[in-house]
Amino acid sequence: MSQRKIYGIGLVTSLCVFGVANLLHFLRPVTCYDCFFPYGLPFTFFREEGFAGGAGLLWKGVALDFVTMVSLGAIAGSLLRVFIKGRPK
Repeated sequence: MSQRKIYGIGLVTSLCVFGVANLLHFLRPVTCYDCFFPYGLPFTFFREEGFAGGAGLLWKGVALDFVTMVSLGAIAGSLLRVFIKGRPK
């Protein structure tokens, strides 16, 4: 299997894990309708701010989530490469 496919599998795995985690985090029940309510794992990428408004997308959280997903995808690809091809010499 080529390295491109191995790292692609690692990236897709990372995207799926983060997608499921964020979906579960998004679907959790709201406990306070007039409170700050963040969405996003591991970094907050969206915030609802109750009746006062001010909700929106947090670009810093989006960027950090993207970097985290790609980094963990690369780590997963490296581990998969080791399991498939053995240790590099």
